[in-house]
Amino acid sequence: MAATVVGVLRESDPTERRVALTPQAVGSLCGLGLPVVVESGAGVSAGFPDRSYEAAGAGLVRPGEAAVVAGVLVAVERPATRLIERMHWGQLLIGMLAPARIPLLVRRWAERGVTLVSPTPARRPGSAVHPLDAAAGQEAIGGHKAILLAADRLDRELAGREQSPARVHLLGCGPATLRAADTARALGAIVTGQDPTAAGRALLADHGVRAADTGPWNRRRIAAALIGVDVLVTAVTPPDRPPPALVDEAALHGMARRGVVVDLACGPEGGNVRSARPGRERTVDPGVLVIGAGRLAAAMPATASAAYSRTVLMLLEHLTPEGLLVVDPEDRVLGGLLVCQGGAIRDPGVLHALQRGLTPAGMP
Repeated sequence: MAATVVGVLRESDPTERRVALTPQAVGSLCGLGLPVVVESGAGVSAGFPDRSYEAAGAGLVRPGEAAVVAGVLVAVERPATRLIERMHWGQLLIGMLAPARIPLLVRRWAERGVTLVSPTPARRPGSAVHPLDAAAGQEAIGGHKAILLAADRLDRELAGREQSPARVHLLGCGPATLRAADTARALGAIVTGQDPTAAGRALLADHGVRAADTGPWNRRRIAAALIGVDVLVTAVTPPDRPPPALVDEAALHGMARRGVVVDLACGPEGGNVRSARPGRERTVDPGVLVIGAGRLAAAMPATASAAYSRTVLMLLEHLTPEGLLVVDPEDRVLGGLLVCQGGAIRDPGVLHALQRGLTPAGMP
């Protein structure tokens, strides 16, 4: 029996610069006997030209053709809706799909018998990160970049050589904020934070963040914590609904003169900061720069692609023993990753959204 063909999709969003597999990962798959095809131009924005994939052993196909020839498709984010019509029963799609926010699309994929695996398992503060949680690595890269971006836009240094150290405040306790804390502290800033859970505050404290018990998310408490803050980084992103708007413009009035806000939750469905707009930088009264940066990991496409690619490679190695695709719904390694298979939806978040009639995104 022929080995399963792996197809690397070219991302459908022109602003997405990452690629699901790097040439190095492609070489590893070819070394395992798995044929790989790459849609032309898939890695160019990440610094990987087509010839680098050919040198690694992959074949090139035109954009849109991978779904025709490959049994497994890999992407960074959700592909264009039109891809659904080209996929067939038993075909596997791997990507950071945010399935609970696109329940109707998931149902359409399930009806076609497509298997979906999203390496974005639900997390609980204080619990160990799933070894195949690709989103955690991307969020951490975004948190690191957020501090570098804020430091570049700020009109002072973060360290306190000529003046007192800058104050950085964080909302949330996920990989993005924890990495932001590490980076900000390494650059000499004083870092404070807020999270509504005791486990989340303990995580922040483990990373040197002064996190007070302020109870559930409350805009007044957040505004009070922002008084005199130079940099605010927010990354509160529930898996099954749009990000909560936690910071309004009135709260920004308390920040330091010419402060910087980086909203890592900002996207088409909103963000944590009301005045943030996806992919835009705008100065709001009283002179605070607000950056909508929900895809900030994509600003470091080579690093982010390499991190994501490692997870996808581990997942593919697990799913293709002896070169043949095997997706076992009882496989503990796939716990929290398997979205649908064999026409059945298995993701609890998707099922819950469909039962409640909620479709926050993914309308066909």
